[in-house]
Amino acid sequence: MPTIGNYIIARHHVYGYQAYEFTKCANVQLENITIYSSPGMGVTGKECRNISINHLKVMIRPGSGRWMSSTADATHFRACRGSLTMTNCLFEGMGDDATNVRSSEYLLVAEQLSVNKVKLKTGNHYGGKPLPPQTGDKLELSSGNVPLLPYSTLTVRSVDTTEDGKALIVGFLENLPQNLQIGDIAGNATSCPILRIQNCVVINNRSRGFIIKTRNAIIEDCTFQDITGCGIALETDINAWWEAISASDVIIRNNRFVNVKFEPGYLHGVIEFHTMSSAIPAGVYREISIENNIFLGSTGNILKIGSADGVDIKNNIMDQPEEEAIFLYNSKNIRIYGNRLSNCKAPLKIGEGCDKATITTERNIGF
Repeated sequence: MPTIGNYIIARHHVYGYQAYEFTKCANVQLENITIYSSPGMGVTGKECRNISINHLKVMIRPGSGRWMSSTADATHFRACRGSLTMTNCLFEGMGDDATNVRSSEYLLVAEQLSVNKVKLKTGNHYGGKPLPPQTGDKLELSSGNVPLLPYSTLTVRSVDTTEDGKALIVGFLENLPQNLQIGDIAGNATSCPILRIQNCVVINNRSRGFIIKTRNAIIEDCTFQDITGCGIALETDINAWWEAISASDVIIRNNRFVNVKFEPGYLHGVIEFHTMSSAIPAGVYREISIENNIFLGSTGNILKIGSADGVDIKNNIMDQPEEEAIFLYNSKNIRIYGNRLSNCKAPLKIGEGCDKATITTERNIGF
């Protein structure tokens, strides 16, 4: 709690009113736009195809004395398709993340109706109406006992909504797997765009920088500075947000992270992969490259990586983390080479659930 003499920001309204909101739009182009204030998010896209954003500034109006721009995310994209590109953008002073790029929400198998048809419902505590997939979409099924690790992928043939709108009746081209159970999790692997973020700046915001819940992504030549939470997070879960889908084929290169992750929170790394669970094994995140980045300072870890299979950590410069520079758990096939570390008491921690034989280090300095 604040004490006498502390400064505070009162966000009277956080979510709900966006400066720009796009729903089911195609070939959206935003160019040279400045947003000084918004009682919600700056730009949102839902079920859109092909979004291009260049020279977007979500920032504090110069000379205003304000401490915050948008009260929530600068940008947020849900269930979009095709491509999403953001170049030469500035994200400053937000009350939440710079961007969150995701599929939709994970759904629960509520009932098996036939050999190739199920009823799906929302799983998160917010309830509401589930976002329906489209014909031809690929839904990944994972077990309720080992969630987020798909055991089957099915192609959507038909979609109907129940009268109350709270559940979906989804038919598939293939027969359902014999090991399907009520309570299994379904995630849409098609409604997530190819992502490219280049030459953007995230500075002086509460919460996080880029939240990546998509596949085939490149984040390069960006600067992250004075951010309370992590700079980049690969995250997905069925504990809190239920936001899909797990990231794979992600390249994070040639970026600068300065004084990022300097306040307590549930995320502990400048870059972090997590599932909000310490029990989910390797394989949620696959084929990730973290290369040629500069990390200057962290009150936690530089990299905290969990539930990953296939990560290259190469040729990075890391300085002054207060805890381990790299913390691994529930991970395998991690290659750490050519990195330079300074001002660190504990370079590497290999936690529980790791396959140590597949974790290699080579030609590092300071490790």
